[in-house]
Amino acid sequence: MIAPTADSSIWIGLVTLIVLEVVLGINNLVFIAMLADKLPSHQRNRARIVGLSLAPAMRVVLLFSIFWIVRLTCAVMSDLGRDRMNLAYDEETRAITEISCVSADH
Repeated sequence: MIAPTADSSIWIGLVTLIVLEVVLGINNLVFIAMLADKLPSHQRNRARIVGLSLAPAMRVVLLFSIFWIVRLTCAVMSDLGRDRMNLAYDEETRAITEISCVSADH
């Protein structure tokens, strides 16, 4: 069995992600600086801090959403309502206890 660290596709994917994060970070700096310059001088510093704080937070939220979508095992919605996802919710623990796929053909 090959160790996961020996697989070159994992390293290529990691390097690609790092390069994209650097490019997006630089893009955020330029864009937020341009927008902050249009504000009155007393609001510029706050706009830069808020913008630079929210940009990475939003990127992390979007990455987790993509991770969730990739891990789905059945359709959340489908055309014509043939398949759907069932969620079992436990009132005591207030948690989803089971996720199952249901087909309308049954």
